[in-house]
Amino acid sequence: MFDVKSKKITKLSKFSDDNKEYAKALLLILARLNFTKLVTSRALPKNSHALLRTKFINVFHAVSSLNILQAIIRKQGSSELENAFFKAVCGEENVKWINKQASLRNFLTHYLLDNKQLKRMKPLFTREDAIYVLSGGVSMATIEQRLDIAIENITTHIERFFNLEEESFWLHKVDP
Repeated sequence: MFDVKSKKITKLSKFSDDNKEYAKALLLILARLNFTKLVTSRALPKNSHALLRTKFINVFHAVSSLNILQAIIRKQGSSELENAFFKAVCGEENVKWINKQASLRNFLTHYLLDNKQLKRMKPLFTREDAIYVLSGGVSMATIEQRLDIAIENITTHIERFFNLEEESFWLHKVDP
């Protein structure tokens, strides 16, 4: 169930009338990533494994959800605005990289390595070593930069798709 303001925000999306129902999914992705950016990033220690893990899992699932949403909307028929939105979000370099990191996602989520992955590790490896190997030789600092860029890219595009960057929204004056 959505309240009055949520219904107004849903109508603000640039989705075609046939696809307006998917606006709620974008709002949930926006809320999750904004929470990650604004709350989690301040609550957890900077440059920590916990912060990297939380950011990665949230961004990975947001990107996966966006890909699924894009496929559904394309199948039903998408407008030029919808195509441009998904191209801008899903086509961004860091988002594409994150999308390919299934092994890293599995490790960060479950802390388990399969036999094939274990063979790639040196005998006494650390969590940081595993992240480096599974990401294709990318450092934790670089991964965190990629995640921050992806979060900013995705949230900015969703806010623009709903015209939420306007001051009137933040002043609680959402007009349909």
